[in-house]
Amino acid sequence: MKKPYIWIIATFGVTLSLAFGTFVRPWPSLRPSTAVPSPNISYQRSVLPDGSRLHATVINLGDGSLRPIVTEPCTDEPPQFCAETALAFAQTADTVWATNANYFYPFREVNYFDYRPLPGEPSYAVGVVQDNGEQLNAPALGFAALCLFPDHAEIGPEGTCPDQAIAAVAGREYMTADTAVPITGTSEKRYPLNLIGLRDGGRTMIHLIVDGKQPLYSDGLTLADGVALIKTVYEVDEILELDGGGSATLVLAGKNGHYIANRPIHTRVPGRARPVAVHFGFQTR
Repeated sequence: MKKPYIWIIATFGVTLSLAFGTFVRPWPSLRPSTAVPSPNISYQRSVLPDGSRLHATVINLGDGSLRPIVTEPCTDEPPQFCAETALAFAQTADTVWATNANYFYPFREVNYFDYRPLPGEPSYAVGVVQDNGEQLNAPALGFAALCLFPDHAEIGPEGTCPDQAIAAVAGREYMTADTAVPITGTSEKRYPLNLIGLRDGGRTMIHLIVDGKQPLYSDGLTLADGVALIKTVYEVDEILELDGGGSATLVLAGKNGHYIANRPIHTRVPGRARPVAVHFGFQTR
């Protein structure tokens, strides 16, 4: 015969979960659903039909009023980046918009206290990192470059950028102006995503973050669905995937300072930002 207290605990847990989901899911965030951190940047938060939370930013690069900036390495040989959150990067660099960029290593996530990298710890970026025409981190096989110029952006399929690029970071490419890149070997699991799309010859950048790994709040999207969404809804010509999962973070400049616009998840704690190797953002000229 099963002990009564086990049934009591199980019943309480299920009841609490249902109550939490009923209360939290429709509860509007205290963060603004729309924001204008710059005349050239617009932000909109929305809920997809499946209940997942979407954060869309449209960035106009065409008039050259936004200056891209990336994380600088803290050691040169070999290049290492001192891990920090996107919020810390945005505050230090005084950006109007920022997100995490390259995949990185080493990475460990065991519990609230046991994870790596800790803030300030050295970490390695995967793929090119470039600033003011200087290559700060080498390209990596299979990782394309997001090349940022004064008035537009391009995707470099080979992982490199022209010297004229002000800044560059790296990710996985899924569509170019000429052809679609097949999405192969990816999971059908719904997941937090961090996608960049380019249109209008790269003069307009679309950035999508889909929150995920948070049952009863936002489960995320499969990569195939996320790529289809940014392609069809925002009519982009090129698509790049930045590091997603618990790393996916969007930071905007508000009236009262910088704030995290989405809800990342790190060490299974919703709202906790993850320290990562590289970020990029935009300052106003």
